[in-house]
Amino acid sequence: MPLHQLSGEPFILSKFGCEPVLRAAFREVNATMNVTYEVRDLATLFAMIREGLGVSMVPELLLTQVPSDLMAIRVTPAVQREIGLAHPTGTLLSRPVQTLRETILKGVPTTGNTA
Repeated sequence: MPLHQLSGEPFILSKFGCEPVLRAAFREVNATMNVTYEVRDLATLFAMIREGLGVSMVPELLLTQVPSDLMAIRVTPAVQREIGLAHPTGTLLSRPVQTLRETILKGVPTTGNTA
């Protein structure tokens, strides 16, 4: 679904980290984000959608948590956000964290402090 089609729809804004990315995505396609509610809890977000109070957008990582009675539809253009790994310098990292760190450093251009 093209993101601009959500312009003006009652929108329930999730306040758990994606707000700046969502606002920028709407601006990029010249769409109006008609925020009617703001929530911080995923269960509340889904309950409000179920009650017909609006639509929302959640990160792809959360799609597995969308209840079966709600429908998730991908929007275009894809809305992307950056996720990074922070860890204390000079400490031993567990093997899984080391692997994640190596994977990130190999494949993703980084900004800020990296080792």
